[in-house]
Amino acid sequence: MYFNSIIFLIFFLPIFILLYAVAGQKQKNLVILVASVVFFTWNQVFFLPLMAVVILGNYYLGKAIEKKSEQVKKKRLLLMVGWVVNLLLLFFFKGIVAYGVGWLPKWLPDWLVNTLNQYLMPLGFSYIVFQLISYLVDVYNGICESEKSLYNFTFYVMLFPKIMVGPIVRYRDLFGQIIERQSNSRGMADGIRRFIQGLVKKTLIADTIAYTINPAFALAKPNFSTGIAWFVLIGYALQLYFDFSGYTDMAIGLGQMMGFRFMENFNYPYISKSIAEFWRRWHISLSTWFREYVFYPLEFSRRKFKFMVQPLNIFIVFLLTGLWHGITLNFILWGGVHGIALVFELTAWGKKLKKLWAPLQHGYALVVVLIGWVFFRSATLAYAFEFFARLAGSRTGITQLPFSVTQPLPIIEHSVWLAFALGILFSMPIVPMFRKVWDRLMDKGVGWRVVGRVGVDLLLVALLVLSVAALLSRATVITSVYQKF
Repeated sequence: MYFNSIIFLIFFLPIFILLYAVAGQKQKNLVILVASVVFFTWNQVFFLPLMAVVILGNYYLGKAIEKKSEQVKKKRLLLMVGWVVNLLLLFFFKGIVAYGVGWLPKWLPDWLVNTLNQYLMPLGFSYIVFQLISYLVDVYNGICESEKSLYNFTFYVMLFPKIMVGPIVRYRDLFGQIIERQSNSRGMADGIRRFIQGLVKKTLIADTIAYTINPAFALAKPNFSTGIAWFVLIGYALQLYFDFSGYTDMAIGLGQMMGFRFMENFNYPYISKSIAEFWRRWHISLSTWFREYVFYPLEFSRRKFKFMVQPLNIFIVFLLTGLWHGITLNFILWGGVHGIALVFELTAWGKKLKKLWAPLQHGYALVVVLIGWVFFRSATLAYAFEFFARLAGSRTGITQLPFSVTQPLPIIEHSVWLAFALGILFSMPIVPMFRKVWDRLMDKGVGWRVVGRVGVDLLLVALLVLSVAALLSRATVITSVYQKF
């Protein structure tokens, strides 16, 4: 089940909202937990026993780490067991995603191999693993106590709004909200508004662009002109941003409906003037996780070294960031590109960037990001390097292909151009600027506030209807780009 599927929008979400609204305060968490289990197991019941084992294992491991608080060596050993087992499970499934079932040991039974081939890995498993690791580390460091209630711990792990593509929510930031939070009509209304905004970004912008961009990357090689190559690359940058940030908006909106407050995950990353700033604006929960649970420990453990300590630590972190996305050379190179750029920004030459004209700083950051996206999206290294050649103007190897193969590349429909233009416009901080004007109008009196709120809500309803109509008109649901990670 996906947030942008008809089954979720027409059946699951309205039923859930109704049950949650009528449930008593003590029963609301039970409604959420049951809904989370249904959401997770929809079409993948096979993985429920695995999740039960993972939850139980980490629950008791957290309690054991806390119990051994005075025995440093045993406590550290338990933490390492948690790290290793969780990461081994993650990389097992990442290997299936990257290389298929051929990567699996031959002695596994056929029914298991066939099931894994169909489902690849549990829904949101990358995000679940990172949240579990952060929980164990925080218990180890005494930042939070281990969860005493298995019910609450299961609730934390399975909470369905954040399970698919994050944001990565640490236990220490959520446990108080699990026990006590404010669920009211205003929060429900604000959450619905945020959810609709995310659905619009995903359905009307990202998915519209995707119908032109995806076929380009599905070709065996970039068999198109330089102009199309640039259109495809910029289009993919927009598709990825509005797809991922749209899903995050839906997740945050769903959380708001229940009274939860999740951290923001995006802050207009394409206006960045450096790669360091880009990572303060892009996938904020992931960069925060790597900074706190990988970079800082590396800085501490390697503090006695004298040569390139921080630059090497940064580079290691971004190679690991690439590996988190997928066990392929393309993702490692993508992480390496960002790592090299960040290391460069620490040098004397890199520091001079801050003194350049602002548009040049923006240009530098966008070039690095776009170079990275070529590696990130290409299925193979050969495709990526040929794509770079197309961007540079090379026409070598371009051949005539049947229309059935290249369509819709040669014909870019008006709807795609509109989504493309809106994507560029709304990737800039237009909405915060609008909100400042809005706040000034709201200060003029109650009448302005009522008319303004009704007007905005009617616009959101109209966009919701358009989004649902777009979903109904499409043969298949376009899942989140980041879901496979």
